[in-house]
Amino acid sequence: MTAQSEIELIGVVRAPDQSGLAGVAVKVIGGDFRTTGNSGEFRIPISKDKVGKLVTFQVHKGGWVVADPRDLVQRMPADPAQDPVRITMKPLSKLPAPKVAGKAGVKLLDRPAISSELTQANKLMDVATILKGRGIYDESLKKYQAALVIARQSKFQEVEMECLSQIGKLQITLGEYAQAKDSFKLSQTLAAELHSPSHFNWVWLF
Repeated sequence: MTAQSEIELIGVVRAPDQSGLAGVAVKVIGGDFRTTGNSGEFRIPISKDKVGKLVTFQVHKGGWVVADPRDLVQRMPADPAQDPVRITMKPLSKLPAPKVAGKAGVKLLDRPAISSELTQANKLMDVATILKGRGIYDESLKKYQAALVIARQSKFQEVEMECLSQIGKLQITLGEYAQAKDSFKLSQTLAAELHSPSHFNWVWLF
C-alpha cells in the first residue's frame, strides 16, 4: 500500500481502572502488528478502504484477557484521532488450588463441568478442521478466529494457543506470511507460559 492509500488506526488498551496497559500485542487481522507503549496506545497503518467497515483484532498480553469480546470486532472510524479504538483487558483469574479428598490423603482435583463456551469453541474448531480438509481455507480461517475470540473471553489458554497455531498454518497456505508469523509469535508466547513445547513454531519467528 502507498502512503496515500493508508490511514493510521489509533487505539488504546486499558486496564479495568482505565490506566493504559503497556506491552500488549495488538494485530489487525489481515493487517499489521504493533505493541502498546506506556500509555497503552497503539498505531497501526491500515488501508483507507477499511473506513466504516468492521475490523477484527488479535490482542495478547501474558496474564491478561480481553474483558469484552465485542472489543475485538470494531468499526473503523473515519477520524481515528478523534475516535480511537478502545480495548479493555482484565487480569487472568488463577485456577483454585487442588482439594484434598478421599482415603489416605489422596489428592483429587475439583474439576468443574466443561462449560458451554468451551464446547462451542471446540465445535467451531472441528468445523474449521473439516473445512480445511476440503480446501475451503478462507471459511476455515473464519471458524478458527471465532473460536479464538471465545477462548480468549473464557480464559481457555490451551484452546487459544491451538487456535493461533492453526490460524498461522492457514495463513501460510493463503500466502499471508507476515500475518502467520504474528500468529505463531502469539502462540509461542502462550506455549512458554503453559510450558507446552508442541507449539513452538521456530521457523516462522525469524
